[in-house]
Amino acid sequence: MSGAEAALQKAVYERLAADSGLAALIGPGRVFDYVPRGAEAPYLHLGEMAAKAGEDGGPDVGGALTEIAFALVAFSRGRGRKEALAIAAAARASLHDADFALDGFSLVNCRFVSLTTTGAGEASGRRAVVRFRAVVEG
Repeated sequence: MSGAEAALQKAVYERLAADSGLAALIGPGRVFDYVPRGAEAPYLHLGEMAAKAGEDGGPDVGGALTEIAFALVAFSRGRGRKEALAIAAAARASLHDADFALDGFSLVNCRFVSLTTTGAGEASGRRAVVRFRAVVEG
C-alpha cells in the first residue's frame, strides 16, 4: 500500500470510529480494520481497497492524483436487511462528499458508488458492502 492509500485508510477509520451516529448503531469501538477472532455483530469492517494512478492534477490541483476504490462491510445480527442497511447508511452519510484531512495528502473527493447486501455465510445475520471512490492528490 502506498502513502496515499495508507493515509486514506487511516482517515476513513478515524472518521468512522468517531461518528456518534454509527456508534449508536454498532456500539463504540466496533469499526475494525482487522476483525478480532470471535467478534460478534454488529460491526463495520474496512474491506478491500484498490488504487490506480489518476490523471495529473494540472495547474489548479498541483500534484498527481490517485483514484482509490474501497469498500466497507457492515455485519448485522438479524437475518433481515434492516440493521445492515442502517449501518451502511450511517457509513455512507459519514463519508459521501465529506471533506476530511489526510496525513500528507489532500482529499479531492470521496463518493458513494454502490451497495450490495448478502447473507453472512454460515452464521445468521446479513452483510452490506458499501463501495466508495476517493480521489487523492499529492
